Amino acid sequence: MNKKCIYICNESRRGKLLYQQALGIYDISVVEGNESLESILEQVKKQNIEFAFFDDEFYEKLKPLCEKIPYLIFSYNDIDLKTEKNFIFYPCSFYELEKKVNESIERFGEHDAYADILGTSSAISEVKAFIKKACKYDFPVVISGETGTGKNLIAKAIHTLSHRKHKRFLEVNVTTVPHTLCESIFFGVSKGAFTGALDKTGLFEEADGGTVFLDEIENMDLQMQGKLLSVIEQKKFSRLGEHSERMSDFRLITATNESLEDKVSQKSFRQDLYYRLNILPFYIKPLRERKEDIPLIAQKHVAAYNKTLSEVACEKLQNHVWYGNVRELKNCLTRAVAISDSDTIGDSDILFSKLMNSF
Repeated sequence: MNKKCIYICNESRRGKLLYQQALGIYDISVVEGNESLESILEQVKKQNIEFAFFDDEFYEKLKPLCEKIPYLIFSYNDIDLKTEKNFIFYPCSFYELEKKVNESIERFGEHDAYADILGTSSAISEVKAFIKKACKYDFPVVISGETGTGKNLIAKAIHTLSHRKHKRFLEVNVTTVPHTLCESIFFGVSKGAFTGALDKTGLFEEADGGTVFLDEIENMDLQMQGKLLSVIEQKKFSRLGEHSERMSDFRLITATNESLEDKVSQKSFRQDLYYRLNILPFYIKPLRERKEDIPLIAQKHVAAYNKTLSEVACEKLQNHVWYGNVRELKNCLTRAVAISDSDTIGDSDILFSKLMNSF
């Protein structure tokens, strides 16, 4: 089935999009640019439009549309588009058009994947560079860092930018799974395995074609570690109470708050599993080592409640030591939103947790 695309143009230019041979994967609907933005957005939503083309004269009007789907602008005049990468001059060759469309889709995918990874620091640049490399392959990834640094956001971004993005992303915190239920949750259950047991699909089976993210992997017990190693190597497993084997093509990403090397030395983490997982390792720095990221994270968080931060409040946030990282920062800001009587949050609204006094 062809992807749905919308072409927004001036009536006098209708029919000028003569490149459908180069865009055979698209089912193109033509819409007049003099329609209201609300009407255009409604058509995009109703028809499940996946891409948009539009003439340069509608650039300013259609900026809200650009935030929702990938797009490409046809420029007929040498208008100032220096800050806009998704444009192409008309006329153009089939090759140029196809290349620009693919670049626009790739850029939009990156923007969407990085939407919650906020910051301007070199550390955030390193995060994005790692994601861009890791998403190209199916190799196991180990993300390490303190609690609250956003390891799950990195895992989701890798999945979103990978070829597995249309399949499931399944996240499990190992510490929340009781040891007695690990096998049934991860591998599933076969009817009759025990009294009252019914067929149940396990995590790895559900993740076929997608990605499994196991957080706090350091807390998995040794017996389950051995079974996990077998699944990773063979991509085969059996449901609890079942003798036949099942297969699942999943990508594994894990995260840890502690050093797996230390866990191996302490004999609480299998050395062979460590080497199998540690192919693409990445360490994310704590927030206190990248304080320049705090204003952007903070302003976006309070903006969701239609509030802003004063300059003094921002300075107060940057001078604090965030042992709970981004999670603690957001909790602090949520508290400030609740107690502030103004649309602008001041420094007196910023109240820190007393727990930090124990450090």
